[in-house]
Amino acid sequence: MEIAMIDKARSVIFAAAAVGLLAGCSQAEPTETISEDQAVRNVVLVHGAFVDGSGWRGVYDILTARGYGVSIVQNPLTSLEDDVAATMRVLESQSGPAILVGHSWGGTVITEAGVHPNVAGLVYVSALAPDAGETTAGQYEGYPAASDFVIDVSEDGFGIVRPDRFQSGFAADLNDADAAFLRDSQLPIRMSAFESKLENAAWRSKPSWAVIASEDRAFGEGMLLGMAQRIDAEIVDIPGSHAAFITQAAAVADVIDRAARHVSNRTQDHASSQAATSGLSLPPIIGAAKAAEPLKAGEKIMTYVTTRDGVEIFYKDWGPKDAQPIVFHHGWPLSSDDWDAQLTFFVNQGYRVVAHDRRGHGRSAQVSDGHDMDHYAADVEAVVEALDLRNAVHIGHSTGGGEVARYVARAKPGRVAKAVLIGAVPPIMLKTADYPGGLPIEVFDGFRAALAADRSSFYRDVASGPFYGFNREGVEARPAVVDNWWRQGMMGGAKAHYDGIKAFSETDFTEDLKAIDVPTLVMHGDDDQIVPIDASAKLAVKLLKKGELKIYPGFSHGMATVNADVINRDLLAFIKG
Repeated sequence: MEIAMIDKARSVIFAAAAVGLLAGCSQAEPTETISEDQAVRNVVLVHGAFVDGSGWRGVYDILTARGYGVSIVQNPLTSLEDDVAATMRVLESQSGPAILVGHSWGGTVITEAGVHPNVAGLVYVSALAPDAGETTAGQYEGYPAASDFVIDVSEDGFGIVRPDRFQSGFAADLNDADAAFLRDSQLPIRMSAFESKLENAAWRSKPSWAVIASEDRAFGEGMLLGMAQRIDAEIVDIPGSHAAFITQAAAVADVIDRAARHVSNRTQDHASSQAATSGLSLPPIIGAAKAAEPLKAGEKIMTYVTTRDGVEIFYKDWGPKDAQPIVFHHGWPLSSDDWDAQLTFFVNQGYRVVAHDRRGHGRSAQVSDGHDMDHYAADVEAVVEALDLRNAVHIGHSTGGGEVARYVARAKPGRVAKAVLIGAVPPIMLKTADYPGGLPIEVFDGFRAALAADRSSFYRDVASGPFYGFNREGVEARPAVVDNWWRQGMMGGAKAHYDGIKAFSETDFTEDLKAIDVPTLVMHGDDDQIVPIDASAKLAVKLLKKGELKIYPGFSHGMATVNADVINRDLLAFIKG
């Protein structure tokens, strides 16, 4: 039977999910043989659907000439599990760290298999990049169908590209003879593979690159760009069709080579870095990291800084580099992804937006120690110094508000213009003699016990209940919001989150608040069930020299997400004011 990509039926979504190509390649001379001390010397290539691994011949020839050991996976195309198993077998055979490369459907495979310890980095070549819990088919939601791409599906559930659409669908820049050979030598893929949910998303913990072909008619440039941006890959645009890994083999090989050299340099920097010490009056372990190497125009990079105590901190840095920076500090136990609604809003307003994953959270290193406010503030300083952020507005939510207070109070002159505390923990959450209205220690002991017993269920209960106020009568729950909160929480480390409870509940920010001398907006919902307003915002604003309190009737702790339109409007007014 025929399935056309123009059809929006779900079975069509499956069909487009995997395009791989066979033989033939553009040739190029090697640029430079890799040095003997380069750490990453292996490359594993994973093909897409409908073909076998011989389509990588051009890339293989270039990389082996440069001194790389290159292995090519032969996917059986019978299921996601089978293809991942085939890739894992090849990864097991590597003599050291490798760059794992996937084309098209191969992107799904490397996303799952890339958690293997031998994988140092990922390269997506016109490839899919689902998240854990997602399917390949689901990646098409929200994007227009590719009308030139058509799949024939047999009665036994296997599919191939319809012969009369093969060249126009994804090999338009391949000569007629080579396109005909690929067309007539197709390997069918079991279409149900595109419905399999992934258990892992390697791009969340491994640096990633994405090669996007400008004339890709199988996926579309917009879809590829959207996936690449979501995974924070370094993006490299090249001319060509979906078959660009054949027709533009030299360009693809260059990206793989660059990825291997970059990861190798990061490894060497990590081992030998003696970053300059921080200007903060904080523990001596604190220091700024080496900044990421300069990018070429139009490129992005999976960005980290390394603190002086060797912790890799992931950050996002979007927008014009000469614009006023806004730095976002997330809450416990989340990541910079919790600021999606603010990052997109303010970058579209022309600001430079920066957000990092706190140590032990999100994509940052899951280290055992340093989960306290001094280290949190020091990690912020590392990012600020690496990016040389000046005149910045620092916005913190919940625990991130405490992080802002600790950092801003001790920041170097000229670094901070304004600060914002949203549903923030200062001055202190714990009941003490100085703050008798705080919460008793038994509350936080309960947090620790619940996390240790069943972190996954605990996080689900927090997100579906008090965090967003979904437990209130008449409030309609938003399952996708709950799922996103849970996803972010489960990305981080249990040890960091466990220790973080003490950091956000027992740290006293009284002196920090008194020391802040920049205009500070305190925003709080009066129905915040996580950080009660009477013991936090109403006290904090009295300690600030230039504080302003804005109370939101009926708003929850998660108001920056569920009431983003209101919060963004007021943030913009404060920043411009």
